[in-house]
Amino acid sequence: MSLFYKVLSSRFWAILLISGFLSAQYDQGIIISNEGNFGAPNAEVSFYNPQNQQVINNVYSTANNEPLGDVLQHIGFYGDKAYLVLNNSNKVVVVNRSTFVKEAEVSQNVVLPRYITFNNDKYYVSNSVTNSVSSYSISNNTPLQNITVAGAPENVESIGNHVFAQIGWYASGNVISVINSSNDTLLQNIELSPGGLNGMVANDTHLYVLTTGATFMHIFKINGTSLEIEAEFHTENIASASKFTIEDDLLFFVANGNQVYSLPTSLEGNPVLILNESNSTWSTFYGFNVWNGFVYSGDASGFTAPSQVKVYQIGSSSPTTQFSTGIGVNGFYLNDGNMSVEDSFANKIQLSIYPNPAKDFIQIQGIDRAEVSIYNVYGQRLKSINWKGERLNISDLTSGLYFVVFSTENGIITKKLLVR
Repeated sequence: MSLFYKVLSSRFWAILLISGFLSAQYDQGIIISNEGNFGAPNAEVSFYNPQNQQVINNVYSTANNEPLGDVLQHIGFYGDKAYLVLNNSNKVVVVNRSTFVKEAEVSQNVVLPRYITFNNDKYYVSNSVTNSVSSYSISNNTPLQNITVAGAPENVESIGNHVFAQIGWYASGNVISVINSSNDTLLQNIELSPGGLNGMVANDTHLYVLTTGATFMHIFKINGTSLEIEAEFHTENIASASKFTIEDDLLFFVANGNQVYSLPTSLEGNPVLILNESNSTWSTFYGFNVWNGFVYSGDASGFTAPSQVKVYQIGSSSPTTQFSTGIGVNGFYLNDGNMSVEDSFANKIQLSIYPNPAKDFIQIQGIDRAEVSIYNVYGQRLKSINWKGERLNISDLTSGLYFVVFSTENGIITKKLLVR
């Protein structure tokens, strides 16, 4: 073998090893958006690995040797790509979701953009000052349509062939504009009352809309296909609800500035207080989300210093970890881009608990046998059962949120259970 070939071969394998390392660098963890200071190009992305508590800051600038832009408002994920919505830079930056290396930059029809969603091989961007939602081809980022909606759109969500645009924010506005993604036309406007819009989230079948007033909060459950309101929840006991999010069959929100509550997507029962953060300033929960039994709290530190992130296990008053990120942390996103369905036992098995919420008994669907353990929000194991298909008696559990852990020979699955 020639010396040239040996050198070339060694370089080839080195490149493969390095590229393999980079391709997995930001997979299987939490992507954190730091919006930066308005008027300055210091928006950034951070990464947190819950398994080893590794934190990596300046993800974008490290991968691309350039600043990201001005005000990173939102991040969306589709396939092997992440879409970074830059509000005051009037652009969407498309990157590889594993390496965060830039692949494209889109600015046509993008005017002070807010949020992004995906539907029918297209992505949709809300533009706050043009009262429009713009659609683009996912395959080549070509602009397609500029769809006028009922007012300044904030969040956008997708269910089936419908794209929903929240018209208004910060407890203002009361309209959800519905776009038909088959032809990119405005289908209808849904007016909601009481209160002003303060959040909107969706799962595969339903849209959930949070409205608030001076002394109350209200949640609407809207069928994503028929567009009918199927259920509503109202309380006068919780004020200033915001930071609306969803995980599995639970809704989460922040109220009174420093309290985190959960409520089942059925909208049955009453909200459960799961965290009372001792520190309460206007920026304490500027960034917020809930993943796999953990609350992610992002304090923007008044936009004058690096943000402070705290991660709490649900039910604990002390963070399991805390760390610093960039300026103005505003979002947490689960990045599992390289995990195929076949690679994840939890994804492959469609396991469900019903009824949920429950009172006396629960049934389990999707598996035949398992070691079943039930934990409270403080991590205390309350039950351990060698389950073989029978219904489980939970009548001795008090009202509240629980975690049910199924241990099988193929893997472990965790589900949430709300007891009434």
